[in-house]
Amino acid sequence: MILLIVSPVVMRINISKWLPLFAFFFYLFSSSIISLVTTKPFTHSLLILNYFFAFLVCILGGQIGRIFKYESIVLALRMASGLLLLATLIKILFSWQDIYEYLQDPYAHPELFWLYGGGPNLEATWLVMNAAFFRRSKFFWSFWFLSLAISVLYASRAAILLGIVLALLELISERRWRTFVAFFCMILLSGIFVYLVNPHSFERFMQIGQETGSVTRLEMWSGAITAIQQMPITGFGAGNAITAIEWITNKDFLEDNVHNYFLQVLLDFGPLGLLIWLCFVSFVLRRSHILTKKDEIGTYIVLYFVASLVQFRGAEPLFWFVMGIFISSRNKKVGRMGDV
Repeated sequence: MILLIVSPVVMRINISKWLPLFAFFFYLFSSSIISLVTTKPFTHSLLILNYFFAFLVCILGGQIGRIFKYESIVLALRMASGLLLLATLIKILFSWQDIYEYLQDPYAHPELFWLYGGGPNLEATWLVMNAAFFRRSKFFWSFWFLSLAISVLYASRAAILLGIVLALLELISERRWRTFVAFFCMILLSGIFVYLVNPHSFERFMQIGQETGSVTRLEMWSGAITAIQQMPITGFGAGNAITAIEWITNKDFLEDNVHNYFLQVLLDFGPLGLLIWLCFVSFVLRRSHILTKKDEIGTYIVLYFVASLVQFRGAEPLFWFVMGIFISSRNKKVGRMGDV
């Protein structure tokens, strides 16, 4: 709480231009403190510390966005994304025997060492999201294709769908009559590609509601509806959504999030918390230019919002770092922001 008050002064932040973000974190911390007193069965989650770190990283991103030119920041993000993609490809190359055995008898996802925390779904999702940084680069489609190929190899439904969303955004922004023809051809070719590389990825879409992963999520979401009816006005506290669902349903879920961040915000921080989060999302969407100017950072953030409908915990430092850059870049004078 002290940090929220002091940081605008120390970092020379214009609070009026960062108000939606500060409002979200202020309510987040306030409601979590109240929950420590009012919801005693749910006091063990350390996610609040992750949010605290995410806030610090967001402020750091804001300072970087204020000091450096937008084009230089995007170039640095491209370089970092390229290195991560290269590291992932090298990892896959050295793990090819494991992947081959997985493709021979596929089930869920291959068992590999993951560069990103959270397993195959999150690693594939972050790689697809990183492709957004290349939207005004000649390497966009190359990066997009490689990240989609990895998503197919990992059998990540969320990452595959996110890749299609990103491709659709790119094609629509071209504003040509051939866009829709190209999109339908891309969908067809993507389907063929998925089937040829890893048929199991295609089968996983057909098994939604039947295989373990989706069944577990449906059970969590069903339990969440019941938990909403019994939650305090300020929610159960940061990171306690799963604990509350387990308490209500009397079931154990081997998950650390609800796999729907909007629903998780409602359970963790109550109706007002969700309203503030939705206002913040609206604030960001109104300042992004993903269809008109191929806004790389804006696209990255919008993809996160889309993916958060089925995954993410909400306190990911990488996302909040980019968010800080986004807000800071929107507050700059147009002359210093290039085409954004």
